[in-house]
Amino acid sequence: MLLQVLFYSEMAREAGHFSLDDVLDRLSNKLVDRHPHVFGDAKADTSAEVLRNWEALKALEKEKKRLAEDKAKADDAQSVLAGVSSKMPSLMEAYKLSSRAARVGFDWPEMEGLFEKLAEETAELREELKASPLRGLLGLGSRVGKAAVCCGGARATGR
Repeated sequence: MLLQVLFYSEMAREAGHFSLDDVLDRLSNKLVDRHPHVFGDAKADTSAEVLRNWEALKALEKEKKRLAEDKAKADDAQSVLAGVSSKMPSLMEAYKLSSRAARVGFDWPEMEGLFEKLAEETAELREELKASPLRGLLGLGSRVGKAAVCCGGARATGR
């Protein structure tokens, strides 16, 4: 299992998302935060007290998570792209995103702009594949989605 953590952490580091150090820091913080009777000043002499403290900590974590999600929803609600689920198939998501983007002017007056954007994305993918085949492949889905949005923007205006 540790090999999987190392593997995914390395892929994430190459993609610029997080590193193994970030994973270890988060795990360490979680361990300390969830065991104040060991690492902090909280007193728990019996297993029942440890369990009671644990439940209180979990309730606080849930509330923090709910508040963060509510804030994210409020931020997203201001976006024209809000409400498009990332859980649907990539091309369907790209279609819906491109349709909404076209309504607010994310479009090209000439078809040549579309091909320039596609060429730019293709060149970036080639460079990523040369530098790191794994990273390039991880970015491929994003590039296909961008290409679909580009094509959808041109489609939405009938050009």
